[in-house]
Amino acid sequence: MHDLNLSGSVLFSSGILGLALPPGSCVSILDTMFSSRPSYLICGTLSSGALPRSSKYSIIAVRLMGVVFGLISMVSWGAGDFVAASLSRSLGNLRAILWVTVFGNIAILSYGFFTGALGGLTVPGVLYAGAAGFLHSIGSLSFYKGLKVGRVSLVAPISSGWSVILVLAAILLYGEELTFFQYGAVALVITGGVLVSANLKELRYSGFTLADPGIPYAFVAMFAWGFGWLFFNESVKTIGWVLPNILLASFIILFLLCYAGLSRQSVKPPAGRSDWMRALFVGFATILAYIAYSIGIESYLTSIVAPLAAAYPLVTVILAVLIFRERSVFNQKVGIVAVISGVILMST
Repeated sequence: MHDLNLSGSVLFSSGILGLALPPGSCVSILDTMFSSRPSYLICGTLSSGALPRSSKYSIIAVRLMGVVFGLISMVSWGAGDFVAASLSRSLGNLRAILWVTVFGNIAILSYGFFTGALGGLTVPGVLYAGAAGFLHSIGSLSFYKGLKVGRVSLVAPISSGWSVILVLAAILLYGEELTFFQYGAVALVITGGVLVSANLKELRYSGFTLADPGIPYAFVAMFAWGFGWLFFNESVKTIGWVLPNILLASFIILFLLCYAGLSRQSVKPPAGRSDWMRALFVGFATILAYIAYSIGIESYLTSIVAPLAAAYPLVTVILAVLIFRERSVFNQKVGIVAVISGVILMST
């Protein structure tokens, strides 16, 4: 995660968008998009005066790449959730989460093994990933419990507020700086994500009540996911992005197996071909989202990547409208426009 404070050191990433950098700049090439630790050099201390044009372009490139990785996460998680809905109805929530995580972990383990990216473990990196895995497990179980006992129109938008925790942490703890328009863009994306997740029409007819049994579970999910991502971010900063994803998935599997044993729930693998195909798709889509998010927060701005990734319900709603011909309510349409507007603002 790199601070883009213009009065200090600025990150230059060559090979991105064909940028021309000033002569003598000490710049290293991004090895590959999927290298476990992208190699950058922090070069040249710039004064607080006018930036060279190429330096401004470099900063814009960093911002744009953050948007790109955030969008990859958003599309992957949204598509995965779209398919996971039917998988959960077939297997049950616990089995679905467990086997999706297993398949995703096999994929990232295979990548790490064949690329030699499995070395470099440190105790802090493992502890951060372990805490993240525990909190992610709590968040997922609380979220599905909230959906079971409460109203989706309340549980989904509340739990999707986890990105607010990350944005505040990025600004207050990591010192990330955004322009006025970027702050507006982040607010649009977060608000749009909440609106897309909600059904205000249902709330209007059924009435809003703080006594809804799903609300406590929704807040537990929001805080567990938010702080879980903070621990995950620290693990990525410590040991790169490959090992934290493997450790995170492994700890989630461990905690889910323990929970299944205590609650005496089945953990049998999918039986039919259809369930296998859906579980594989969701597993690979989910791990792609984690990878894109990890690279984004390691090399670019968390305050941009996180809210974009958290807006994944936008993709799920659009797919439901296009494939199942489901009708979206007015506030969801407003949310879609808000997210798209925020993405455009972030890119300018």
